Amino acid sequence: MKNRRKLLVYFIVLVVLIAVGIVVKNSLSATSTPNQSGKMTIKAATANKQLDKEFKIALKDGKGEEIDGITMRLENIEIRDEIIVQGQKANSVVGRSFLVVNMKVVNALPQAVEVNTKDYLRLGVNENEWLAPDIHNDPVLVQAISTKPTRVGFPVDSGLTHFTLQLGEIAGEKEKVEIDFTQ
Repeated sequence: MKNRRKLLVYFIVLVVLIAVGIVVKNSLSATSTPNQSGKMTIKAATANKQLDKEFKIALKDGKGEEIDGITMRLENIEIRDEIIVQGQKANSVVGRSFLVVNMKVVNALPQAVEVNTKDYLRLGVNENEWLAPDIHNDPVLVQAISTKPTRVGFPVDSGLTHFTLQLGEIAGEKEKVEIDFTQ
């Protein structure tokens, strides 16, 4: 009788562990399941605005002299509730969204260059706060005489529609670009 009870307890514990394992596995795979083509899918952007802005980044040689630089082409800016970060789907928390700047880094030099794109963009959400990108692929390796698509992202409050994007080197002059998603 005692052996039978022990066996029943072990059986119940085993069933519970298997059920918990299945639930955990399904919840993990539901957040990052590729579609039938093997690609991750995310929700469409809730807002999108063309930027078509370009600016040059001056590079310095070993002697500190400026040489031909890299060009950053900011293509568009989006507000999203989901993004892919390091191959995993990331959802924004309630009351927040992701503001994503899609860009291309153009290298006209005959050697590869690494660029920290987060150092050239700041996002203004009010008059005196400038946010650095929290989401980025830095350092971005741009091969010789090539173009590399990349992006940076900022977590922002949902419902905000007006932003100021500041472009330029940290210690240099900056260009401000006003972005209004209501227009």
